[in-house]
Amino acid sequence: MTPPRSLWRRTRRLTGALLGVWLLVVLLATWFARDIDFAFFGTRFAFWLGAQGVLLVFLAIVAVYVLAMQRLEREDAAREPGAGAPFEPASEPASEPASKPLSNRPPPR
Repeated sequence: MTPPRSLWRRTRRLTGALLGVWLLVVLLATWFARDIDFAFFGTRFAFWLGAQGVLLVFLAIVAVYVLAMQRLEREDAAREPGAGAPFEPASEPASEPASKPLSNRPPPR
C-alpha cells in the first residue's frame, strides 16, 4: 500500500508546477504584450492575448490538472491491494430490501 503522503506529495508537486506555468504565462503575456503587437483575427494581438489568450491557457491548465489527477489517483488505487477505481461507490448487497426505513422509530401520527 502506498502511504497517503506519496499521493499528497505528487498532488502538491503537480499543483505547484501548474501554478508556476500560470504565473509565467500571465506575467510574460502582460510584460511583452506591446512588443509582440501584430494583427491577429482582425484585432491587435496584445488585446487578444489579454482578453482571450490567457483565459484559454488557464482552461488548458485546468484540463491538464484534471487528467493528471485522474491518472495519479488511478495509479494510487492500483497500488493498494483490493482497491477499486477511485471514488467508486460501494455496491449494496442484493439481499436487503429496496426501501429500508431510515430509523427504527415509528412514523408520526
